[in-house]
This record gives sequence, C-alpha cells and structure tokens, in this order.
Amino acid sequence: MKRLMKRAIVIITVVLTAIGGSGCMSMENKVANKAEELKDAALVYLNENYDDVFLPVRLRSKSWMDPYDLITFKSEKYNNREFSVYRYADNEFSDNYFTLQLEKEGQQYFEKILKEQSIEGSIKIGFFGDGRPEFLPRNPKFEDYIEYGTMSFTIYIFTEKKLDTEKRRAFIDVLVQNKFNPSIAFITTKISLSEVESYELDEMLGKAELLFIVKNSYSISVDFEIDEHSETKYKGGSD
Repeated sequence: MKRLMKRAIVIITVVLTAIGGSGCMSMENKVANKAEELKDAALVYLNENYDDVFLPVRLRSKSWMDPYDLITFKSEKYNNREFSVYRYADNEFSDNYFTLQLEKEGQQYFEKILKEQSIEGSIKIGFFGDGRPEFLPRNPKFEDYIEYGTMSFTIYIFTEKKLDTEKRRAFIDVLVQNKFNPSIAFITTKISLSEVESYELDEMLGKAELLFIVKNSYSISVDFEIDEHSETKYKGGSD
C-alpha cells in the first residue's frame, strides 16, 4: 500500500511539473511572439516614414511609469546611432528619429553664434523628451524645430580653457534675444577640440570624470529669465 502511495505521489509530481513547465513555455512563447509582432509593426512604421535601414536592439514593455512600449533601433544612415520608437495604448506610434536628423544642423546653427562671439569651442546638441513634436515634418530642418518655440534640448559648449562669466553670458544673451530657451552647459575639457569632435555626445557624458574639468550650467525660463546653476568640478580637473 505504501509503495502504491509513493508511486502515486511521484506520478502526480511528474504530471504537475510537466504542466508547470508547459505553462512556462507557453508564457515565454507568448512574450516572444508579442515582442516579434511589436518589432515588425515598428519596422513597418519606420519604413513607411523614413529612408534608412533599421536594426532593432532592445524592447521595454509599458508599465505604470511609462504608458508606452519602447523599442530601440540603430540607424544605418547615422552610423548605427540609436533612437527610440514608442507605441501607445491606441496602437499609435511615435519616435525621436528627428534627433539624429537635426543634430548636425543644430550644432552648425549654434556654432555660428559661437564664432560671432569670438569663442573657440565645439558644440554638441543633446535632445530630450519622448516622441516627436506633432508639427514637425518627417524630414525636417532645424529651423522647423525652433520655429514653434520647441527647445527640448541642451547645448553643450566644449572648450579647452574655461570661459569667463562675461563670455558665457554673451552667448546666452544672444539666445535670449532670439527668444530661445534651451539648457546650456559650458564644459572645460582635458582633451583638444579635435578630440571632442571624434566623440559622440553620450560617449563623452559617460566618461565625464575622465574627460571633463569643470561644467557651468544655465537654464532659460519660458519668460527668458536666466538661471545659473552650481558649478560642477570633475576628478579630471584635479591633476
């Protein structure tokens, strides 16, 4: 009798384990299928709107914090730089591919102001925010972006020597005169401007402690009031 009981318990355990394993596999398959469907839908969306080759990199499902699924892609046209595609609950897609499209133009736009102020430096633009502005054309110019007062970006000015306050304020005053209100960061680096040009912005920011000496940050309010933030000093400046 005891042998029969033990045998029955073993059989039940095996059956439950098999069912549990089957359930896990089924759930994994559902998740994988959902990810594949999302990737395919995002690629259709991108290919309908842009002339580029896209490589999916990673996916993050929506949560209570983020009301959208987020898929990260690499762009072949822009040297495998990454950007994001967002899918909302209504199955509508948005993206920030425009940040790659406008980055170079934005840098050139503000480099002209630097030269007018006789400042020797290198500029990089860092966009922030989710999705693309509704008014923005699919193949925009930087003027399209700023025409509507959109300033969701930071201007990073890299210099080999720390700029004095007057120089920094002269640059910012031109922005205010033109009704621009981005964030601005003046960063003194340990590397040359030619070396700065060889880095992507994200890469530089990730190596801030090694590459930067000091950062002076400013913000401009919607009323065009200038706010200067506390100076940041890096370990790279202690040599």
